[in-house]
Amino acid sequence: EGTLEDGVRKDNTGYAVLRYSTRPAVLIETQVMNYPEDMKRLNDKEYIKTAGESIAKGIMRAFDEYDLKDAVIK
Repeated sequence: EGTLEDGVRKDNTGYAVLRYSTRPAVLIETQVMNYPEDMKRLNDKEYIKTAGESIAKGIMRAFDEYDLKDAVIK
């Protein structure tokens, strides 16, 4: 069972981790710890593995779509 997508937020002024970053940054929220169903997922090793793999695939797809394969992070 999947989770609801809350969309992409372009206004990141409320997130210090993004606002003060000196590099391009992404903030990913997989679940909300206030909800019992989300806590069940966060304690499920298979869910965590699937979420991590999906995040990695999304990052790789972004590198391909935006032609960032030669980008160097220092």
